[in-house]
Amino acid sequence: MRAPLLTLALIAALSTTAVNAQTPPKQPAKPAAKAPAKPEATPAKARPKLMTRDELRECLARREANVTESKAIEAEDKELLTHADAVKSDKTAFENEQKDFVAAQTVLVADNEALRKRGEELSKTIGELKPAKQKEVKADYDKAAAELTARVDAHNARLKALKAREEALMQKIDDFNKRQSEASARVDKLGEAEDKWRAECGNRPYDERDEDAIKKEMAAKKAAGQ
Repeated sequence: MRAPLLTLALIAALSTTAVNAQTPPKQPAKPAAKAPAKPEATPAKARPKLMTRDELRECLARREANVTESKAIEAEDKELLTHADAVKSDKTAFENEQKDFVAAQTVLVADNEALRKRGEELSKTIGELKPAKQKEVKADYDKAAAELTARVDAHNARLKALKAREEALMQKIDDFNKRQSEASARVDKLGEAEDKWRAECGNRPYDERDEDAIKKEMAAKKAAGQ
């Protein structure tokens, strides 16, 4: 807006009184007062150019895409939390089974060592026994050895299954870490898109009539499944 111009009065005080011999000398006339310079009008700021309808359409579409992506990321975060809980549960169960396996293996190793010593002792003393007793002692030893062999076989089968389970768990963890990394990159990409939108669209003026028309277009496309 222009500043109002000041109305300035120009003063010129000149004497018009007649002079005669009896009149004291007339004082010199005062010079006319100089009017102060008029202040320069403040130039009006140029109004920013309105976006064209095509430009506004692009900005609105980008904003809607960002909103849609934000909602998708939020849903992905919820799925990741569920996935993380499942992986943690599997990891805890595996670790508990692993501890139980180690404890069982400790007992099995001790039993195997005891049977080995029993066999060594038996080989030293069996010749001193009567044939019938030798047969009985040997049968007891063979039975204990067979039971221990069955336990070792079951333990080895459990070890094989535990290794397979460990591999599956590690794959789950790798998959989760990859998915989490991708989700983090997705958040960063959305942040960049939102920053760019604010810089290129956020503060630009537009005609509200264009906005209403474009929103109707977008609503029609959604209704048509486009």
